[in-house]
Amino acid sequence: QDATFPVACTKLKLTPDGEFLVAAGTYKPRIKVFELSQLSMKFERHVDCDIVDFEVLSDDWRKLALLRADRTIDIHAHYGSYYSVR
Repeated sequence: QDATFPVACTKLKLTPDGEFLVAAGTYKPRIKVFELSQLSMKFERHVDCDIVDFEVLSDDWRKLALLRADRTIDIHAHYGSYYSVR
C-alpha cells in the first residue's frame, strides 16, 4: 500500500527487529515507514532536502538519523523531528 515515490526511492533499510521497512525517496524528499506484518504504510514524513543516507537508531522505527544533501543531520523521534545539526 502506497509504496511508491514520485521520482525514485534512494534507500531501503529494515529495522533491527525485522518488523518495519524504512524507505527514503526524492522529490519531494520524504521518508516512509512500512509495517511488514500489516503490509501497510505506518507514516510518511517530508524533509527540506534530499536524504543521502539514514540509520535506524532503535530496534524499531522510533529513532532515526537522517543525513541530508545539505550536510545536515536530522534526529527524528516517534513524534517528529527532534534535533538538527550542521
